[in-house]
Amino acid sequence: MASMWKAAGRRPAAVLVLSAVLGGLTACGGDKAGTPDGPSDDSVFGEAPQILPETPNDSPSVSGKPVKSDSAPISKVVVTDPSGGTSVPPVYRPPVSSGGAAGPTGSAEVRFETAPAGATVVLRQGKSTFTGPTPFVAKVPPGTYTWSISKEGFLPDSSGSGGLQLVAAPRTVSVQLMNANDWSGIADKADAAFQAGTCEQAVPLYRTLDRPRERVSRMYERWTESRMRLARCSQRINDPAGAVEALKSLRDDNPGGVNWRAVYELGLAQCSNLSFTEGRRTFGELDGQIRNRVASENRPAMRALAYYGRAYCGFQDFDNRTGTPPQSLVTALDDDFERFFKTAETAREQGAMSPEVNKLLNEAVSDAEAMRKRLPDR
Repeated sequence: MASMWKAAGRRPAAVLVLSAVLGGLTACGGDKAGTPDGPSDDSVFGEAPQILPETPNDSPSVSGKPVKSDSAPISKVVVTDPSGGTSVPPVYRPPVSSGGAAGPTGSAEVRFETAPAGATVVLRQGKSTFTGPTPFVAKVPPGTYTWSISKEGFLPDSSGSGGLQLVAAPRTVSVQLMNANDWSGIADKADAAFQAGTCEQAVPLYRTLDRPRERVSRMYERWTESRMRLARCSQRINDPAGAVEALKSLRDDNPGGVNWRAVYELGLAQCSNLSFTEGRRTFGELDGQIRNRVASENRPAMRALAYYGRAYCGFQDFDNRTGTPPQSLVTALDDDFERFFKTAETAREQGAMSPEVNKLLNEAVSDAEAMRKRLPDR
């Protein structure tokens, strides 16, 4: 069980590249060109990443003026001095053809489509950012990128946070945006991500689910389960503070209830977040008013789980210290483990506990044995 919770000189000249190729236009800039920040090579003109938003006209233009396309198109690179000094003569280079609009040598093309259209795409690689409304096409250097999509009234989609590998072959990313008011749809999508083990997608979805007004309803049951899953996913992505927040919201929503599982996992999350005093206090609550409200056959096991929690908190304290821990701490921790093992054995001897409690107790015993072996010789 614990394993789940542990987890300089003169400023460079601005460069403006205008390339008319087969009726296409490329614009790339330096410091003040106004294009997306991207990797550049000052030794090679015209090689910066490009953003190619779709336009309804086949004839490209700058400031509304058509750009003339000659039979033998060329790329014109104009280098000017931002300080107002002498301009450098124009340099002419052959254009680079990429089967459509002109693009840098070895560029990768990616197209984003959303339903509905008009969403904002943000494509990133390091400090380079490329953005535009869908449908959106970008030609960028090959590599791994992350992306996110947002549109007012819809849930943001950050499923590209895991990385998108772009190579020479064109890629298309299609996203169905979800209405922000579709509570059940969001819950279904979050649960699917949780079951698939993709917690990076599940966590932001679960966080958008507001608590239903009616406590006695199927939606409230789903919200309760969503807080538990949000906490577990937060731990899996090394966010114990997020787990504590989710479980506190669940416990505080019904303080007089009997949600012992939320209290138990809250204590584990608090100790994983190195909040040892709060964690021990939570396990004291589990051994007090919470234990007295559960079914009688589960009470011995509930006391054992509370003792396990205290030992777990002590071990986290021990494990996160630097240098040699004081012998008094090691001795007290060993006593905590021994007390847990004895109460667990008592609960097992009675043999009348629910399958859920029995499973948790077995996991706790296994984890406690592994942690105790890591203690120094006493």
